[in-house]
Amino acid sequence: MEGSGIAEETGAVAVPAAPGWSEPVRRAYRFSRRQLRSHWTFVKFTLSGVLGYVLYQGALVAAYDISGIEFFLSTLIAAEVSIIGGFFVRDLWVFTDGPVVRKSLVARFLQYQAKSLVSTLVIVTATVNVLTSGLDVPHYVSTPIGVALGFAWNWGWERGVIWRRQAP
Repeated sequence: MEGSGIAEETGAVAVPAAPGWSEPVRRAYRFSRRQLRSHWTFVKFTLSGVLGYVLYQGALVAAYDISGIEFFLSTLIAAEVSIIGGFFVRDLWVFTDGPVVRKSLVARFLQYQAKSLVSTLVIVTATVNVLTSGLDVPHYVSTPIGVALGFAWNWGWERGVIWRRQAP
């Protein structure tokens, strides 16, 4: 019922019947909900990447800024902390939206580690070290640049290989 506070059903998306909502606002809301729902795995992947970034930065600050460990070794430690945390978030949350090709946890972890050798240990670590050590860019600036470069590589490998969907 319009304006009663009871949700109106419009296909698969429930739209709150808020007083004063115009039809264009309702259409925009429905469109946004459909887009979010159809891209939910990618949204979760992005959020898990944010967590990986936080883990990397936290470990880098702890190892380099607090503990005084040499910068290159600190970036390697930070990378592995981020890799391990990222794997478990992706395995337990991100790619749980549908059936994937069955593999053991160990097989997925080893594939993830191999993928991460390229993305985290080569792309991110090389970018951070070249920009920070070579060009004097602060590590809190060079890290997001490296992370952005590794993002597309990670999505392709993880969705296409490690957590590939089962054929219907």
